[in-house]
Amino acid sequence: MHPSQGNTASSKKLIHRREQALNAGVGAFHVIPIPLDDGFNAESQQHERRRRRQRRNTRPKDSAHFDDEEERNTVVPVERGRECGQLSTDRNRRGTGESEQGDLAVADAVHYNDEVIPYATEYDPDSKPPLFKNRRFRLYGFAVMFILFVIIVGIISIEVIQNRQTNKQISADASGSQTTFPTPGPTNAGREAEGILGELVKISSIEKLNDPNSAQFKAAQWIQFVDPQQLGVDADNLFQRYALVVMYFSLQENGSWVFCGADDSSHKDPNLCNGPLLVYVGDPQNPNDSKIYEEFEDEAKWLSAKSECFWFGLYCNKDMTVQMIEIVENNLVGTLPEELASLTFLEHFTIVRNGLHGTLPHWMFSYRQLIDFELHYNQFTGKIPDAIYEMESLERFNLAGNELTGTVSTQIGKLEKLTDLIIMDNMMSGTIPTEIGSLSNLVATYWGENNFDTTLPTEVGRLGTLQEFWMFNMGLKGTIPTEIGLMTDLQYVRVEGNLLEGSIPEEIFNARNMTHVDAENNNFDGTLSTSIGQMVNLQQLLIQYNYLTGTIPTQLGQLMKLREALMFSTISRDPCTLWIHHNDFSGEVPKEICDLKYYMSLGDNPLLDVTGQAMVLLLSDRHYGCFGVVDKIVSGRSSSWHKGRSVC
Repeated sequence: MHPSQGNTASSKKLIHRREQALNAGVGAFHVIPIPLDDGFNAESQQHERRRRRQRRNTRPKDSAHFDDEEERNTVVPVERGRECGQLSTDRNRRGTGESEQGDLAVADAVHYNDEVIPYATEYDPDSKPPLFKNRRFRLYGFAVMFILFVIIVGIISIEVIQNRQTNKQISADASGSQTTFPTPGPTNAGREAEGILGELVKISSIEKLNDPNSAQFKAAQWIQFVDPQQLGVDADNLFQRYALVVMYFSLQENGSWVFCGADDSSHKDPNLCNGPLLVYVGDPQNPNDSKIYEEFEDEAKWLSAKSECFWFGLYCNKDMTVQMIEIVENNLVGTLPEELASLTFLEHFTIVRNGLHGTLPHWMFSYRQLIDFELHYNQFTGKIPDAIYEMESLERFNLAGNELTGTVSTQIGKLEKLTDLIIMDNMMSGTIPTEIGSLSNLVATYWGENNFDTTLPTEVGRLGTLQEFWMFNMGLKGTIPTEIGLMTDLQYVRVEGNLLEGSIPEEIFNARNMTHVDAENNNFDGTLSTSIGQMVNLQQLLIQYNYLTGTIPTQLGQLMKLREALMFSTISRDPCTLWIHHNDFSGEVPKEICDLKYYMSLGDNPLLDVTGQAMVLLLSDRHYGCFGVVDKIVSGRSSSWHKGRSVC
């Protein structure tokens, strides 16, 4: 179409709009012409767009069509008699009536008779609709939202499928069979949906929970499908009960427990058990000092329907939180599971004379409230972890009778609350750290039967509360420091089987509470002081196989507790209470010593020697009685003595 035709059509439309406005009483239109030429083409159109864009950028933001506020409010009069639809080629010529042929008219608003007449909005060919009205934008937005929805649904579906597969795996039998536990019914399926397994993975690895041979797998299936309590995910004791069940399955490497295990049938009630409880272990070196058991009744079996707080060997506080584990000699064989670390309020951990093995696990020393830690006479190996020295609440530490190696750290002094330090019967080496003197609350310390190569540090004299001091058969050398006299509470000293030398210090006799002294098989020399008479509570004196000289002090015969011990040998660790043979004593046997025999004059007393006499002083290595005196005597009636004959 020719441009002139387009101009004619546009003019007609404007005239029509003008007539409509006049008929409505709105006012007049001011027509702003846009010059056109016969060569109107794309280039001129682009030029016009560029011109309008420049004009628009130079206008104030608060006006789209006026240069300033004054122009906005200016009334442009229209001369009467002129056509309101006349053409104009310049906006500054509004109302003049000037026109040029070939111009394109665009309607604009004018003020007529003090009324503002709206004008047609100037068309901008570069303008774009708002973004949210853009069809392409809306299409892309819906597409992105749909893709996100599909991704979210896919992730949820994968999680549900994996959860079902895991629960199916957990529902298998502890031995790998699929028949021991029933297929989950509606109740069990609901419990799976509760996420029991999702809670258990917080303290157990998913690998162990999926391993049919692991204790964690067996415990998880028991908690979900067998446990009569059927705990939910929000149960306060879920982790506690699960951890103890893991412990039960972990410690069956040698078969069932002796008593109170899940398969115990000693009681008519399937939830209860009866059995013997070891209360005294006895002395393995003394055949007459045997173990003592007491019968217990009506204890709850492990894995029974009762609360775990009532299971055998477990004790809880009023909040039903486990505070004590105490199981002695019950065939618990295996390694301690890490799940026990969840028992954060544990104060007493005692599993004694069983078959626990492996190294001492690091998590075991995370118990910040642990007071009593006793794992003696098991099969632990490796070193004592340094983490134990950070357990400031620890009071009793007993790892005797294992296979531990390494040394005792100088950090031992940090355990200031320690009352019992027992590491005897292991394979430990090194020295006794001087920091041991910082243990001001120590009551008993047993280091015997190890491979130490050390002397006694003088700092032991600072252990003023110490009562039992066992350092036997451990490689102790040198002399006994005189500071031992500061340990006035000493009652039981064992230093036998070492390489100690020198004289027995006079200061040791200040310990008036002393009941037992065992210093046999050393290299002691010198005399036995008459100050021994100050030990009025002495019940046993074993100093044989040394190099002591001089005479036997008469004060020995005046110790009344020693006499009583001779009459009632079950009081002492050994049936013989006074052994001083295999030394280099000289002179006659004091009458006070000989008088001791009259306190054992009962003919049916088990301590009678083969000659039928109550007490026999023997010269030989063999001892048929309980009173060994000397191997050789320089003077006196020694020439007429022979085996089996009394010297008194």
